[in-house]
Amino acid sequence: MRPILAFFALLASTVLASASGGIDCAANDTDVEFSLHGGITRGMGSPIFALDARVAVNDRAFSNDLRSTDFKAEHVAQYWLDDKDLRLVVYRERAGDKPHGYVELVIYSRAAGDEISYDGTYELTIYDVVSDNSDPREAKFAGKVGCSVE
Repeated sequence: MRPILAFFALLASTVLASASGGIDCAANDTDVEFSLHGGITRGMGSPIFALDARVAVNDRAFSNDLRSTDFKAEHVAQYWLDDKDLRLVVYRERAGDKPHGYVELVIYSRAAGDEISYDGTYELTIYDVVSDNSDPREAKFAGKVGCSVE
């Protein structure tokens, strides 16, 4: 009886292990650097259950709190993953009592031919209202991104 129970326990653990995977994306350009790591489940749309991302912008015209922005799973605005495409939008507004500002990162990528690689482009928008009496600053950056999905 114990060998049978051990077999089913082992079987259940392998099913659980194969039920999750990950997403990794990165870009390192002159003006923008980011890395993104996410945990996804398999099946039912492969939802993201965890996300850790950091975006750094080298443009000093923007406030420090927006030039270096961290994202978590609650900042995922849109997401799509299948065997052909990975598309992801993360969006975060400035916290606290400062004037409005946000950072939005959009990733468009396509499967690169092997089982895990996705290549594509990113678009980053940074929007900063420095003070209530000034015009807002906005910049858009774009470049190539490499992602892997397991």
